Amino acid sequence: MTTGRRTLVGLAAVAVCVTDLLGHPHGETWWHHLPGFDLIYGLVGCLLIVLGSKALGKLGLQQPEGFLED
Repeated sequence: MTTGRRTLVGLAAVAVCVTDLLGHPHGETWWHHLPGFDLIYGLVGCLLIVLGSKALGKLGLQQPEGFLED
């Protein structure tokens, strides 16, 4: 990743954090009123999906290239 892209991603992350802290929470439960909860929850959820899918691929869902030709 180039320096310009890292800067852009960093600025976007800071902007999301600032808007999260400045915005009024409209959640129905107490944890939705914690600053940054939805950001962390979304990040952890995405990481679990990616890591889980990679683990499933390693366990046998992925086949080597050309396995149908044999």
